[in-house]
Amino acid sequence: MSSSHNPDTGAILSTSVRVIAQTFVYGILFTLMPIAWKVLRHKGSRDSSYRLFWLTAAAFVLSTAYWALSLAYLVSIITGRHLSQVQAAQTIFNAVVLINFIFADGVVVWRMHVLCAAHFPRKILLIPFLLFGILCVSVMGTIILRVIASVSDQSTGLLFTVVQACSSATSLATNLAATILICIWVYQRRQSFLGNSGISARLEQTITLLVESGIAYCISTAILVIVSGIHIPLHGSIIDIYKPVHAQIAGMYPAFVIILIHSVCSTQQMTLRGASSGILSEDMVQITNFSDSQDLNIHDSDSSSRA
Repeated sequence: MSSSHNPDTGAILSTSVRVIAQTFVYGILFTLMPIAWKVLRHKGSRDSSYRLFWLTAAAFVLSTAYWALSLAYLVSIITGRHLSQVQAAQTIFNAVVLINFIFADGVVVWRMHVLCAAHFPRKILLIPFLLFGILCVSVMGTIILRVIASVSDQSTGLLFTVVQACSSATSLATNLAATILICIWVYQRRQSFLGNSGISARLEQTITLLVESGIAYCISTAILVIVSGIHIPLHGSIIDIYKPVHAQIAGMYPAFVIILIHSVCSTQQMTLRGASSGILSEDMVQITNFSDSQDLNIHDSDSSSRA
């Protein structure tokens, strides 16, 4: 049977590009995961560490399964073996992997709440949470519709397209809303950071990298939304290539943030030894206690500095 198989050159080329790009990002994720888990292990047996561990573990499992299935699909296209079964599995998993969007956006919203809860009105802070709730509903709807279409003859084409587009759009809106609030928080605190000699250049660079990583993830999500309507003559659309890459970026993002926060904590421990200003201790506790937001005791930095 396999001898009569005539591979689709366009499908092989498109799938190969997708797998290569996905493998590159997955390799970064595979490198970051042991570091993130080591950081969480050093944090001890706190509930927040357990939650972060299971979140990063779930994202890693989803990303690994998605990458392995993409590789299996490429092999099936080339050899013609088990093509229909692998294709059916990948069709469903293309929707299931959107759960990584929930994990990544959840970290973005969580980070925003920890940093900004004491500095913005509650109504403003509710906007990212509302958008995140819509994202969760959209992702679950996308998965359900994909499963229904796969196990029955019922067509969900238009509805599925709309719900999937809603998932990408709300993911972008959630990230933009949360990242804008974080950028405002950093801008408001920048003078405090620059005016305090106890804060090292490394700490400032790490905070900047934390913000820039959020902006970069927003850009990646924006690209996903933009390319969803761009088709290429060869095979499928650009989103068929970029969506797996973005799914791997989403799976990597929680681990990346954990490592960044650990870097801030390590630097803060060094800089606190030479710092006596209340501005440093109050502003930076919002970052260093990132994973323990329930323990935060945040006051207004200006009032404390006057005291």
